[in-house]
Parts: sequence; C-alpha cells; structure tokens
Amino acid sequence: GNKKDILMNVNSHVDQGKLVAVVGPHGSGKKTLLSLLGHMIFPQDGQIFIPSHLRILHVTQEAYILNLSPWRNLIFGCANPNSVDPERIRMILNMLEMKTTLELIEKDLEKQAELRAGHKPADDSEAEGDDETWHESLTYSEKVKIHLARALIMNPEVLVLQRPLHHYDDLNAGKVLEVLYTHVHERGLGLPEKGRRHRRPRSCFLSVERPEQAEKADVVWTIKERGIDTAVDKTETFREKMEKAFQRTATEANKNNRFHM
Repeated sequence: GNKKDILMNVNSHVDQGKLVAVVGPHGSGKKTLLSLLGHMIFPQDGQIFIPSHLRILHVTQEAYILNLSPWRNLIFGCANPNSVDPERIRMILNMLEMKTTLELIEKDLEKQAELRAGHKPADDSEAEGDDETWHESLTYSEKVKIHLARALIMNPEVLVLQRPLHHYDDLNAGKVLEVLYTHVHERGLGLPEKGRRHRRPRSCFLSVERPEQAEKADVVWTIKERGIDTAVDKTETFREKMEKAFQRTATEANKNNRFHM
C-alpha cells in the first residue's frame, strides 16, 4: 500500500538532563518521534544520536502487568535485584501515592531489608501476591502507576514516555509530572543527595495533551508541518504560547510529514 511520510526536515537537539515535552495534535507524529527516540523503530533516512553508554527505556501508554508478583513486577529490569534498596522503592511508591501496592509488597520490603543487612529472612517463603490474580483488585490508576514506577525504579539515563498523563485527572496528572521533574533534576529518585553531581544526568521525553502539562518541561518540542520547533521560553506568556502551538498544530494534523533527523 501507499506509505505515508510522518516527519520531515527535523534537525533538533537537546542537552542531557532535561525534561522534554513533545506537543502536537493526534496524527502529527508524536508517537513515531518518541518510538524513534526510544529505539523501538529506526528512521529510514537520517539518524538519531543518543550516546551508546546511556540506557534507554521506552514506556508505552498502555499499562503492562507481568505474570509475576507485585514485587517482581516493580523490580523487573533492575540489573541486580538483590541489591535493590527497599527504602528507595518505598519512597518512589509514596511519591506516586501507591498505597495499595505498598501494602502488597510490605513483606517483600522487609525481606529485602534483611537481605541487604546480611541476614537470612525469618520468612523465606514466597511473598503474598505471587498468585496470578493479585492485580484484579487494583484500580486502573494503580496499574498504570506500577507501569511507571517500574521504569523509575530501573532508573535509565533516557526515559521515553508515551502519553503518561493520559490516565489521570488534572490533579493527579500534575502530581505525576512533578515526580518526573524530580526524577530528571535529582538524577534519579531516592538516591543520595551527596552523590548527585557524580551521577549521569537523567533525561525524560514525554508526549503531552494540554498546554499546562508542558509548563513544567525544560524544553518543548512542537511538531509542525515543516519540522519541530524548540521552545525553552519560561516567561509569563509561556502558557499562551503553548495554547497557540496546540491550536496551530491542530490545523496541520492531516498533512503529510516525514522524519529526517
């Protein structure tokens, strides 16, 4: 069939350690651009350069719950699960207000603390929640937060999120956005303050759907017919400019674009 070009004449860059919001209407190429950044697909022409020593994690909009216990879902992807800091996980889940999940993994947190202290856990049996039905009692928002928490616990240098705020109302979307901002600017969540400047920067790319969701970003990429506009303006008129960008790009949603980077 006929192939449709998605993005064209794109020539953009961003420093490491930035929260980048990608703006554009449905069909403009946000998902494609983020999939390219997340190395889920690759461009037919041009190139995308992300230093090879940086870990990249692409997180889909849809929540995926693995056929594992709550604890193993959360630490999936960690290089050394035995070295996971249970207090760091507790902190991340508290930041995301995941009370139910915290209750499910309380025994795992205690066991992990004993293991890190060099003690054999008193109860070495599988923790409650290892059955396949534990997630059926969770709310939808709790499931998508597990999906996000897993990524934050893994702590990649480059985090690419497809519409991560789509699942929440304005209040909770703002809270999640604040957590992502902290992840970027603290170079990872729940890590020692004294070691922050020695850690590699954390970058996060996410697609947003409303102007106010772009306000927290350090950089805003607006997908337009002729490519990508980069905005770093933090003046009092920032929201008005973003609103205009949403309105302007909405008229271009059905026009052909092509990625060339």
